[in-house]
Formats: sequence, structure tokens, C-alpha cells
Amino acid sequence: MCGILALHATDGIAPWWRAFLDANRRAAHRGPDGSGIVVLDAADGASHGVWPTDGAPIDPPSERAHLALGHNRLSIVDLSEAAAQPMADPSRRIWLTYNGEIYNHVELRAELATLGCAFRTTSDTEVILHAYMAWGTECVRRFNGMWAFVIADLTKGLLFGSRDRFGIKPFHYHHAGGRLAIASEIKQLLALPYIGAYVNRQAIGEFLAFGTADHLGETAFRGIHRLEPGGNLLLDMRSGAVRFTSHAAPVPTIERSMSGADAARRFREMFLDSVRLQLRSDVEVGSCLSGGLDSSAIVCAANRQLRADGAAARQRTFSAQFDAPELNERPFVEHVLRATGVENRMIRPTPERLLAELPSVVWHQEEPFGSTSIFAQWCVFALAREAGVKVMLDGQGADEMFGGYLGFAAYYFQELGRRRDGLGLARELVSWLAVHRRAAIPILAQVLPALRRFVPPSHVRPYPHWMAPDLAAEVGRNSPYLENQRSTPFGSADLFQNALYQLATRNNLPTLLRYEDRNSMAFSVEARVPFLDDRLFKLAFSMPPGAKIRAGFTKRALRDGLEGILPEEVRWRVSKLGFATPENAWQSGALAPLIKESIARPDMRHYVQESGAAEYFHEVRTRQITDFAPWRWLSVALWKDRFSVRD
Repeated sequence: MCGILALHATDGIAPWWRAFLDANRRAAHRGPDGSGIVVLDAADGASHGVWPTDGAPIDPPSERAHLALGHNRLSIVDLSEAAAQPMADPSRRIWLTYNGEIYNHVELRAELATLGCAFRTTSDTEVILHAYMAWGTECVRRFNGMWAFVIADLTKGLLFGSRDRFGIKPFHYHHAGGRLAIASEIKQLLALPYIGAYVNRQAIGEFLAFGTADHLGETAFRGIHRLEPGGNLLLDMRSGAVRFTSHAAPVPTIERSMSGADAARRFREMFLDSVRLQLRSDVEVGSCLSGGLDSSAIVCAANRQLRADGAAARQRTFSAQFDAPELNERPFVEHVLRATGVENRMIRPTPERLLAELPSVVWHQEEPFGSTSIFAQWCVFALAREAGVKVMLDGQGADEMFGGYLGFAAYYFQELGRRRDGLGLARELVSWLAVHRRAAIPILAQVLPALRRFVPPSHVRPYPHWMAPDLAAEVGRNSPYLENQRSTPFGSADLFQNALYQLATRNNLPTLLRYEDRNSMAFSVEARVPFLDDRLFKLAFSMPPGAKIRAGFTKRALRDGLEGILPEEVRWRVSKLGFATPENAWQSGALAPLIKESIARPDMRHYVQESGAAEYFHEVRTRQITDFAPWRWLSVALWKDRFSVRD
């Protein structure tokens, strides 16, 4: 994993040179193993210099230089200096700065060799270069992996940027005044003096109202954009024109005839192969282990592969633990440890540590974030760094693809009702109640009105009463979040599949991936997510709903497919936590003074009404309501301070 940077200016980059160097240094945590810069003349295709940025003074470029590429390297595949970046083809007319991993680089290398390509490294970076030279911008359709890269093709006068299909790796850009700046992190762009830190009111408004983010092509900073997942950016360096294309796969077609057994078999084959590919590394690969179904599946599948390779002795896992009984995942972690024999290290995040490290967390996250659970993940990656592990596997994506969130069962039940499958609906409702008992009532109440009297009134409002009226009105006039909720890519009848697809591609998973990227890279650790394999994604959304929810259990294809691999106690667990934190206790205790201060600030009145927020915070604490709104207020205030964001 690495950090990338690019700046193209039609009037030359010389005026911004010192700022560019600072911008590259700001991503040093993403790649502490090496740093480099190349300065190029986009007009005549000449390279004016390549330097490792080892601290030695670098003279400003000439006025003829229109393009600079920067890179910070975390060495994972091919640790030699030959694989350093920015990397050029033999003619030095095509340059690449790249962040990510192409897991099928071994197979692509073999295919490219048959086309006459000669390689001087074993890196996946060089595979991308040769793939571009062989197949042009269509090369990305052949990649299985995660990436954000910029290729400067001086022969064609083309700057080609691309981001992987799920948006696992970040790609931010600012385009104005004949200048295009691209970076892994927003703080790099803010180092350029012509880019100011201003609030994007739409993004902040939707974050406060709905707790959602990353569903826009914009960030919380006005004028700073993110390339959409599965997107390409193409700059004509001669004219300065920018256009965007997509390489994202089309929405899959549901295979109605797919049986539960066939879904489980196909899942097992693809998942095990994805884990096999993502274990490819020249450094040690560890795993996050929460004790949940998804992280446990990855640990057990990796253990199976490593045993076959004779390398199981080096497998290490990392977990977070809390003493509160409702958050204690230790028994499930123990089941996995006994089944695999892997080493485990455990960390106990505390509110005192959260307060001490909050400025650093906010700096690395860069945008407001939704809960303190991000801090639990932060601590796990810190633990991995202390242990010297540079690559970690994690379970993001399975819930959104295979229906792991309990609340989404209501969509399936409603869908059965709309399809007039009364027998199927009755069978599933009875099974759901038997498996989940009291926890099933809020979900069943959405389908059976007679149960609604047993469910407390919801405290969630479309536009909360504590939100500043002007901001609520702005969000209400044009809410991309609400528009996403209305999308029906599978057709109006497929409620369950539509809800999951929206969650996976727009309103949930992209945000979780951002949190994970920033948390892992803060500690120079590469996070890999084996569930987000293109083949698995297509399979998941080809499955009929009954392959995902059946007989009262979510993620049925995953549970059935991993029989004999997962411990039974984990395979059939129904509780779900992940790296959760005692949100209520922390908000009511250590964080309470900060929350009260945040809503009393004059500059927060553009976003939150102090009296309404204070009243609601009192209600949350008194009734012990699980609600992340008070944290969101504080998160916005901390973000504004840390980045000196102006309204």
C-alpha cells in the first residue's frame, strides 16, 4: 500500500513546487519504505528529473515542467529498489504512481509475457505498466484487486487515473484554473495553497441528518472530489480537458433457479480462491479477528490455505475486547483460536486512550466519522503495527453482499408478501421468530402491523429537530442519500436485493472502506478485504434472496458454504457486533463534556440548534438510547478545528 500524488498545471508547476513537496510528505505514513518524485514536461514529453525524496534539497523545476508525480512506498510485493515508484517503461515515456494490490498479477504477467513483454521486477506495479501498454485504458477490466493509480502517457499527452470497482483505495482530486491535483489523501491537496478548506454543506448536512457519507462524488470539503468507485479520469494534457468513464461491472442478473446448495458450493469455491490470491505477499499477512462470522471465515480460510502451503505456523490475528458483557466477543474468538491454533493478540480500547489519541484519529480520518467504533479498529491496526505485521485481511463487504444486517430481513419478508408467496412468508416468519426471539419483534412489526404495539416509538426523524433549519431545508431540497434509497436496479419487486445493492455500492460499504483505509494506513499497514472479489460480488447479487436468508438465518450461503471450515459455534451464531465500542457509556461519560462544548460553539449553529441538541442529548443519556447523533455533532466540530475548515 502506498500514497500517490499528481499535479498537472497548464501554466507550469514551478509556482507550486514547495507545496507539492509538502503534499508528498504529508502521506509519508502511507509509505515509509521509500519516496520518490518525477517532474515531466507534458508538452514535449521530456522528463526533467527523478529523485528519491530522502531529505536532500530539491531544486525547483524549470518553467517548462507541467507535470509532477509523487509517491510514498509501503513495500509488499518485490521489496527491491527496482520496484520503487514512480516507475517508468523502458522508453521513459510512460510513468506510473500507484497505490494498491493487483492480486492476479502472477497470471497477468504470464499472459503479457506471451505478448513479448519483458519484466525486470516481480512487482504488480510493473504488471500495470505493461498491461496499459498492451491493452490501453481497458487494462483495468482485467485486474482483480484494489487500486488507485495515475499513468502519465507522454506519447499520447494523456493522464490516466483509475480507481478500483469498490473504491477500496482512495482517489481524491481538485480541478480548477487549469490545474488538476490528485492525491490519496485530502490533507495532501490542502497543502496546495490555492485549495482552501471550506465546508461542503450538503455533505455535512446529510452526515448529520442520516449518518451517511461517501455516497456523493464529493467530500466534506467543498471543491475536493473523490473519483467514483469503478471510475476512470482522463486528462488531455495538451488541452486541459478532463473526462470521466466507468469500468464498473453492470448490475448482475438474479439467477432465480439457483438452489441454496448451489449458491453455497459456488460461494465456497470463489471465497477460498479469493483468500488464496490475497495471501500473496513478500511480507507477513495477518488478520483482524472480531469473533464475528466474516472475520472468522477469513481467518479459518487463510489457515486452511497456509496449512496446505506449510506456512500455518506464522499466522497471527489481532482483536479488540471490552469487558461489558454485551460487547464481549472473546468466547467466539476462542472458538476460532482452538480450531486453527493461530496466535492472537488482544487490545482493550479505553475512553482515556480515545481522548488522548482523538486529534490523531481526526487528522488521519480527514472527514467526520460516524461512531467511536472507528477507534476500536484504530487500536487493532496499532496493535498489528507494534507486532511488525504489514498486511492484514479483514471482513468488510460480506454483510452488504450476503444480507448480514438483521434489519434487512424485513425487505425480504415484504418481498415475499408482494410476490404473494404466503406459505413461504409464513415459514420464514416463524423461523425468524424462533431463532431471534425478542430481537425479532421490531423486524416482524414492519411486516405484521399487529406487533407494532410491542415496539417503542422511533426516536429517529427524517430531519432531526436539533438540526439547523436552514441546513435541513438545503438537504431536503436535494438529498442524494434519499435518492439512492429510491433506486431499484433489480426492478421494483426485488426489495431485498435493491436494499443490499444500495448498501454495498452507495450508502454504507464505501464509508466503511474509507474508515479502514485511513485507520490501517495511519500505522503503515495494508488492509485487504477478500470478500470484495469481483467474482464474489457478481455471485452474491446473482443469488436469489432465499439463498441469503433462510430458516431464520442471515448469510445462509456463507454459513452453508463454510461447513467444515468454520467452528460450528461461530457458523451458527446470530448475534452481531464487529469491533463495537460502549457508545452509550462513552458518550455519557468521558465524551459528554466535549459533546456539550461542541453544540454550544457559535460556529456550530449553522449545523445544530443548541437548545434542541442539548435536550436530545439529555434524553439519550437518561433513556440510554443507542444513538450516534451526539457523536456526529462532536465529530463535525473536531474536524472543523483540526483542518481549520471555514464555513
